[in-house]
Amino acid sequence: MNQVPRIDPRLMQSIHEGNCVAFVGAGFSAAAGLPSWKDLIRSIAAELPLYEGRPESKLVHSLLNDSPAPSSRELEMAAQILYDALGGDKFRGRLAAALHKNPLPEVMELRLKHLRGIPFRAIVTTNFDPLLPGLPPTADAYRRLLRSRRPSPWRDAIARVALNLAPAGGVPSDADSIVVQLHGRLDDAESLVLTRSQYRKRVYADPAYLTVLRSLLATTTVLFLGYSLTDAYLNELRSELVEAFSGGRSAGDPLAWAVLEDVSEVACRYYEQYEGLGVVA
Repeated sequence: MNQVPRIDPRLMQSIHEGNCVAFVGAGFSAAAGLPSWKDLIRSIAAELPLYEGRPESKLVHSLLNDSPAPSSRELEMAAQILYDALGGDKFRGRLAAALHKNPLPEVMELRLKHLRGIPFRAIVTTNFDPLLPGLPPTADAYRRLLRSRRPSPWRDAIARVALNLAPAGGVPSDADSIVVQLHGRLDDAESLVLTRSQYRKRVYADPAYLTVLRSLLATTTVLFLGYSLTDAYLNELRSELVEAFSGGRSAGDPLAWAVLEDVSEVACRYYEQYEGLGVVA
């Protein structure tokens, strides 16, 4: 049986105060049995037949060779080549088909139920799968993410878990709770971030994106769930805030938290002291 992690009282206080935002990454959806990004790209590559005179096909198949395993950079390259070769509609269609999982495994249903049962101020995710449906990253979604208020977060969360209801967020008419899919939705082509060029455009050509993330990290307690903490721009934003707040921040008061596995006590202390990141292990 998996050991239940100990929740730090400081994190619990932020949740009780309605000032904690969940930041959900790909690891959270692992229990659903969805294919990894590498397997998704490999399945889409099957749509691009390997034959003489098609150099992009040869390159994609060579990039996906498991000897050695493809790096994240090579996967980005393969995704961009496939997107350009197949066209956006076909690429998205293959993704949607591969990410359709019905019914969900019981463990994933339980994971989603627990997430919905915690009175987060909001939930943001870089996942574009339909497991955690939310709003695409628009000006209205950003405004509601940063300016909405939840006067009684516990009452709504407890009622929904008890009645096994769907999450309140993800529908524009609900002002009390919000889920934002930062990298877009599969059913909203304009919002999706699937390739390196789209990723670069979202980060550098959309000034609101980084402004919103910076504001979120600066004004709320963010809890990273299923997130590897390898996104360079997020790490830079966290580092910027750690430095900005270091003069007035009391010792042992993290700016954000993350649920991480297999982390030593020494590493936990390092993250909190030098990265402003509390670890739930």
